[in-house]
Order: sequence, then structure tokens, then C-alpha cells
Amino acid sequence: MQPDQILRMTDANGAVPSRKSALARSKLYGPGGPLAVLAEQLNSIAVTRPTHPAYPVITSAFAEAVDNILVGADVKAQLDRAARRIDEEIEENLGYPPFSQ
Repeated sequence: MQPDQILRMTDANGAVPSRKSALARSKLYGPGGPLAVLAEQLNSIAVTRPTHPAYPVITSAFAEAVDNILVGADVKAQLDRAARRIDEEIEENLGYPPFSQ
């Protein structure tokens, strides 16, 4: 999509524009906009999610561990469990070639 198209969509739904060129022109997220601080954070401290097919399992395992830890479960046991689940997923899929090479 071109920046003008992105801006029409994000002006309508309030989402963060997906391209830096559109973000800079956004009424909400651009310089001086009410959500400009969010755009600054996205450009300076945000980290993109890993590009890996196991990402859904990684996220799910970690989220489950955090949820369990927050209600009193043992931290090490929960993180070890999450790591095993992630490792098993990757092993079952032969390392997700070409990621395993």
C-alpha cells in the first residue's frame, strides 16, 4: 500500500500506520500528534517479533509460563516447561528448514 492509502485506513480505524513514511504524516502519530510519543517509542525501542515459523508456539509457551508465575507457580519450573515445549516444537519440525541450517 502507498502512504496515502495507509493513512486513509489508519485515520479511519486509529491503528498505527505500518510504514514510516505514513507514520510521519499521520495526524495522530506524526510530529506534534497526540500519539507521537508512541511513534517515537516504536522507532527507538520497539523490537520486531522474530521471523520464525515457531513464533506462535514460542509466544504461547511463554505467555502460559508468565500466567502461571503470576498466580504463584515456581518461576524456574515454568520457564523450563516453556523451553521444553518450544524445543519439542522445533525438533518435531526438524528445525524448520531453512532456519535450522
